[in-house]
Amino acid sequence: MQRVNRGRAGNVAARDRAFRARGPKLERAGVWCTMRGEMLASADPPIAPAPPLLRWVAAAITAAIVAIGAVCLLDGARRLERPFAGFFIGPNRVVLSVVRPGWSLAHAARVSSAQLIAIDGRPIEDPLEIEQHVATLAPGTPILYRFRKDADVFTEAIAVKRFERGDYLGLYVIYFAAGLCFATAGLWARWRAERTPAATAFFIFCQTAALLLMTNADLYGPYRFAAVYFTAQCLTPAALLYFAASYPAAIGYRSRARRMTLAATAGSAIALALALNLARSDPGLFGPLSNAVFLLLANAGLLYLARLLIGVLSTESPAWRASLRFALAAVLLPALVPEALFVIYPAIEGPIPSVILIGPLAAFPLLTVAALRQIRGAPELGSTASIRLRLSLLFLGVVETAFLIGVAMLWLNNSRERLLDDYALNRRQQARVERFLTGLLPTLIGTPDAASNLAEIDALVQTSAERQLVSTATVGIAQHDFAMTRGAVNRLGEHYREEERRLNDRRAWMGRLAVNLVLDLIVLGIVQAVGFMIAVNRWLIRPIAQLAAGTDVFPAHWDPKLRIPRGQVVAAASIVSPKY
Repeated sequence: MQRVNRGRAGNVAARDRAFRARGPKLERAGVWCTMRGEMLASADPPIAPAPPLLRWVAAAITAAIVAIGAVCLLDGARRLERPFAGFFIGPNRVVLSVVRPGWSLAHAARVSSAQLIAIDGRPIEDPLEIEQHVATLAPGTPILYRFRKDADVFTEAIAVKRFERGDYLGLYVIYFAAGLCFATAGLWARWRAERTPAATAFFIFCQTAALLLMTNADLYGPYRFAAVYFTAQCLTPAALLYFAASYPAAIGYRSRARRMTLAATAGSAIALALALNLARSDPGLFGPLSNAVFLLLANAGLLYLARLLIGVLSTESPAWRASLRFALAAVLLPALVPEALFVIYPAIEGPIPSVILIGPLAAFPLLTVAALRQIRGAPELGSTASIRLRLSLLFLGVVETAFLIGVAMLWLNNSRERLLDDYALNRRQQARVERFLTGLLPTLIGTPDAASNLAEIDALVQTSAERQLVSTATVGIAQHDFAMTRGAVNRLGEHYREEERRLNDRRAWMGRLAVNLVLDLIVLGIVQAVGFMIAVNRWLIRPIAQLAAGTDVFPAHWDPKLRIPRGQVVAAASIVSPKY
């Protein structure tokens, strides 16, 4: 049956009432109310300009985000022509995978993603200490760093570099420019576009993405907006899902299910942001959680792409097809560059410029704005989902559940691997302490063997407290003070045993979390399977069965008393669509 053409003359409600009068059995079958799911006029989302107050609120939000980006840009400008370490570390002292041509990190690949624990033998706990230490040195001066990666602790000599204009443009300006494209595009959607759910959702997504891009440079220091960055990182996937639920049509507009789903998505994103900020000082928890957030962002992008493809297959309007083509280009064009680099990466020598990776992201907001411009004045597709769309969304729900299970398992495996690395390092530390105490005798306190064993302990020191105990033992050896040396090393051993107890508590917590997570996913899968069967029966099987029971259109075994002649069916259907 053809879809309702609401552009034709006549009143939809009047035709609907006439059709109900002629075909009572078709009314129960649900044929009169748009077999393909176009909504009646009363369900349309409002199409009107945004109120002036909302426009100015949107402008204020955009201005605040741009101001934060400008602060980060000024922080980067202060680095110009000044010495720096040759690499950047995050708030948790983990070396960031940011490499520019000529940087020392390009020749020391194992340093990437390692945690910096000491500079010239002095443990550090504040990431700003490295900048203070390097500021007094001339470019080219080598510094001996101690890193920890997985269960290994190693040292690496890296020369001081000078932060040049090319570095500033490639690391600060490019991120600010991409964020500015998102911020201004979102403001246009709120200021100039019609007041639709798609415009609102696009504004929210653009502002979260702009905040994420503009505060990215703050991860290089001084970490003023680190919490803002991690929060935006978690909110961006939720905002993209909100946009996918609002464009090209607002799914379930004004329905309770839509409000509950969006509220659950936003609440989950906020909870994830809180967890990420609380765990950012512990690389063992932060690393796997951050990787899971990036996977969720990629998943949201794939769901948005699937939503656009479903929209292309479901509409015949030229304006909407043109809009969806721009929207598809906005998603696919930024993805082509990373895909091409993945193919040719083995042939690339040296680091990839960030402008090639970040620059194409600006195409997304600009092309999406063009997509929204194409539908200005066009009739809305509607928010009532067709049977095809509903079944497609159910299928995507199954895929989404499988993806979330994969993300959860990946996070658990990564966290467990990090925990095993912590165990391995802790046992090495305790073994060296025990070996030192076993061979420590009053007559051997000043021998080279004692100093050598203590140096082995010192090689695995990670914190200032541990370093102070080792320094005390070193003084005791120099003064031939057996009691001082043994007491300091005993306290160090107790410190490592306390660390082991903390790791045991974390392992127990992760075990409980894994059990609860698996149970939740199993319940989710069962509920989803039951919901899928109920939905298919309600949306597809029951209407067809009722239609077969009331007409002779479908060959089925029905009660002959309920049969309606074919001519009456065709006449009734022609009221809905003259093309029938």
